[in-house]
Amino acid sequence: MHFHAWLFQGLQDFLLQVIRSSTKLTNLTVVAPYNVNTLVNTLIDMQPLSYINISDPLHNSTTLHHLFKKYATDITTRQRITGQQQEIRSLESITLQHSSAISDDVLASLGEIKTLRRVGLQNLRSITMNGARQFIYQLSHQLVYIRFSEIKAINDLVIVCLADIYPLEIIIFSELINITDPGIRDLVDKKKSSKLVEMRIINCSAITENCLQYVKRKVKIFDSAYDR
Repeated sequence: MHFHAWLFQGLQDFLLQVIRSSTKLTNLTVVAPYNVNTLVNTLIDMQPLSYINISDPLHNSTTLHHLFKKYATDITTRQRITGQQQEIRSLESITLQHSSAISDDVLASLGEIKTLRRVGLQNLRSITMNGARQFIYQLSHQLVYIRFSEIKAINDLVIVCLADIYPLEIIIFSELINITDPGIRDLVDKKKSSKLVEMRIINCSAITENCLQYVKRKVKIFDSAYDR
């Protein structure tokens, strides 16, 4: 079950009651949550979701790290109890967008979730280059999809780290102003023996047409939008 809502002030409490009462909810998309703390408290008391998309939180969203820590801890606890190393249901995909409050610490706690396979990050204004690199390192054995969009901290030193994620199949870069041709070429060359099958480079202003053509020859599926 997928729930998608704008959590305006005055509406959020009602919608959180709806979320709490659901026994089949797996996917949650919320836009402009008025109070992230109450949203987090609600989700902490529920079974783990498979997909979360949070966009444009209006207030501090650092409490998200409590939710991610719980998800990570629950996976470890259930594996220890059941003796299973796989097939533990928890968060598999997340999109975080348009926030100044999501920090390196939040990313670090998210990176501890061993079921996470797909990540989309857009316009997160407080993460740093080192935080992004550490996050990639944490997910180096599990990530199959990554999308970075409108994040100044994402530069060549960050994207080349993606080459170390062997399972990674799909990479999307959108409106990244600090990645350049050498970074893209290094990434593609180092990923040539991995599972990478698709790359999209969309409106990254420092990337030249020559570089785009180079990637097109190296990657099975390639797409770009190049507006100067």
